[in-house]
Amino acid sequence: MRQNFNVNHTKTGIVFNIIIAVLAIGVIAAAIDGWDEMKRAPFYFVLGIVILATRLWRLYKAKKHTGRNPGH
Repeated sequence: MRQNFNVNHTKTGIVFNIIIAVLAIGVIAAAIDGWDEMKRAPFYFVLGIVILATRLWRLYKAKKHTGRNPGH
C-alpha cells in the first residue's frame, strides 16, 4: 500500500509541475508580448524564467527518481 501511495504522489507531483511550467511559459509569453506597454515586463519575464527553470529541475529530479529500480 505504501509503495502505491508513493507512485500516485509522484504522478501528482509531475502533473502539478507540468501545469506550473505551462503557466510560467504563459507569463514569459505575456511579458514578451506586452514589453512596450508594461513597466514591469522585465520583472515578469525573469520571474517566468525562474519559475520555469525550477519546475523543469523538479521534473528532472522526479524522472530521475522514478527511473530507479525499487528497493535499490
